[in-house]
Amino acid sequence: MNLSGHDYYSERSNPGVGLARTGTLIRAARREAWAEGATVLLFDNGDSLQGAPLDHHILSTPTDRHPLLKSFGVLGYDAIGLGNHDFDFGLDRLNAVLRAAPCPAICSNLELPGTQAAWHDRLVIERETLSQGRHHTLRVGVLSVLPPQTLRWNAHVLPDHMRASDILCAVRRTARQLKREGCQIVVALAHTGLGPSTHRPNLENALIPLCSLGEIDAVIAGHTHLLLPDPSGTDHAQVDPVRGRVHGKPVVMPGSAGSHLGIIDLELRADGAGGWDCADNRVELRPVAMRGPVGRLTELAPEAPDILRAIAGSHAATRRRMQEPAGRSRVPLHSYFSFCAPDRSLALVAEAQMRAIRPYLNGTRAEGLPVLAAVAPAKFGGRAGPMSYSDVPAGALSRRHVADLYPFANELRAVIVTGAALCDWLEMSAGLFARVRSGTTEGPLANRDWPGFNFDVIHGVTWQVDPSAPAAFFPDGTRIKGGPGRIRDLRRCGEPVEPDQRFVVATNNYRLNGGGHFRALARSEEIPLPRLGIGDLLQRELGRGPVTDPFLRLPVPWRFVPLPGTQVTLRTGPGARDHLDDLAGLFLADDGLDAAGFARLRIGL
Repeated sequence: MNLSGHDYYSERSNPGVGLARTGTLIRAARREAWAEGATVLLFDNGDSLQGAPLDHHILSTPTDRHPLLKSFGVLGYDAIGLGNHDFDFGLDRLNAVLRAAPCPAICSNLELPGTQAAWHDRLVIERETLSQGRHHTLRVGVLSVLPPQTLRWNAHVLPDHMRASDILCAVRRTARQLKREGCQIVVALAHTGLGPSTHRPNLENALIPLCSLGEIDAVIAGHTHLLLPDPSGTDHAQVDPVRGRVHGKPVVMPGSAGSHLGIIDLELRADGAGGWDCADNRVELRPVAMRGPVGRLTELAPEAPDILRAIAGSHAATRRRMQEPAGRSRVPLHSYFSFCAPDRSLALVAEAQMRAIRPYLNGTRAEGLPVLAAVAPAKFGGRAGPMSYSDVPAGALSRRHVADLYPFANELRAVIVTGAALCDWLEMSAGLFARVRSGTTEGPLANRDWPGFNFDVIHGVTWQVDPSAPAAFFPDGTRIKGGPGRIRDLRRCGEPVEPDQRFVVATNNYRLNGGGHFRALARSEEIPLPRLGIGDLLQRELGRGPVTDPFLRLPVPWRFVPLPGTQVTLRTGPGARDHLDDLAGLFLADDGLDAAGFARLRIGL
């Protein structure tokens, strides 16, 4: 939920995000369309209600109208599609927010049997329009779908009687109903991304098979934070990345955090029989900022003053809260090198998790078992851009630093796993690394398509990773047949980990609920815990006294298997240049910034 361009973690402006900037583009596009006599509809495609420190202020003042909805009202939105993260704070909170919305909310593949939900399964919008000198009534049907995995990811805050439908089945069913209700055009707000070309039940990213349905005329996609159109291309045969078409259908995917305005321009002609033909279409992305030759962002859209006024109270309260003291640190904490070197910020979160679960093991089957903690980087660049890294300097800490280190609203979970499952857990994480040919001197360290938040580092054991070996798992968690995998020499306290050895691992609700497809966790035994927010636990850990280097207390978890003469490129934030001492023994050269503004550091394996 980036309503303005203010970065609450760093206390500086980010010209590349914010609905206040997108709002300026919306108004310009609307004026252009009206000048041509066009009908204009404005939609949001989900995951708008959370994702920034503004969330906490909103949760603590539930009687206030949500600042996002104020902004939607100012801009004149016609409908809101729901995304999976909109359910992160539970059903009661979501219903309360949506009941004050200035426009209808839609979700076509989640049901609440016997309960009145605050969203609709579909929407019909009527507009009077002029075609060939005659006035006509245009009926536009709107549906919205999200990943059916939403119920599993948020199982800890959603009721058991909620039901999720397969995306394709829900789209086909709802689109046909809209057609029966007289809709000449059907728009899908599809909170789903590019994935498999053929349909399988309950796909998370079902955009390609969805676009093959004849009942759909236009699609607004999302969920994966990618861009479409995107001249850099895609390897999907059914996708035209330049024109923004999938199976010939116009599709727009406008990034994330208000980075782009997506526009689909449909040229409709009345067919004389009460219907409409789509004679042509055009798909366009308009960015709020542009990167220059050295990766620097330049603002293209100033922030809309009326949006800033609408959110001013919530914005000011959030900034005040973010400045509240939280402790001190004697060492800098950052995530620039999470994929190649010891990360103190992850280790600090791991310590907080392990400390929190130990009292709840007494008197249980887990008492006396070794306690470990799994933590993945929360801010790792990727699709969020080169400024999206944790970067906390040594010295006084405030709440904004805590949020920078752990921005998610995850809760603590604990499981008992075997040594064999532990190894599989690490093998799944190691899929992040691109396969490296031993002796090569170029190539990326990490797979760009592998989310960094699925790179779990398990503290309390040690191991080596061999990136020259093939990965053991596909991204969906399916095991790749053959090969030894990438994990070598897995040990605890210097002794090899045996397959039947048992451990307690502290993790989070997202991972245990199936996030990231870590199938090893299906073989785990959960230990009951009260509801404990990991961000709160981290704040408590900081309050214990000045933070020192966690690796004075914990073993460094992992390193690469030595591959003499092998070099790879680490793609990280420009701020990494202030911490090159942390790459001792690995750093070889700084190869400058790429076109997206990421620093390219050559490291030796």
